[in-house]
Amino acid sequence: MTKYLSDNSLTYTALMSDFLSRLSSVPDDQWTTEHLHEIVEIKPDEDRARWTAEMRVARLALTGGEPGPSVAETMAVLGRDRVQERFQNVEERLVVHVV
Repeated sequence: MTKYLSDNSLTYTALMSDFLSRLSSVPDDQWTTEHLHEIVEIKPDEDRARWTAEMRVARLALTGGEPGPSVAETMAVLGRDRVQERFQNVEERLVVHVV
């Protein structure tokens, strides 16, 4: 059974704040696919619907929503500065409406 987020007024900041906080805590020398995968993988106590929404927004910010490598691999290839820039750009334009 699929579970959906039902808060139609959820903002980008409300949805992504924990995810972006985890990213900002990654030291430069650990900005690798392996370490970033640990950041983006779903945790046992995490809400799957919220995690799915986070990953969709992350992919939208990073690649314009196009399919491709994992979110962690994409972030490792782009580098910290470009990742932060892309999240900032999407934050300025996006309010998340999840049904």
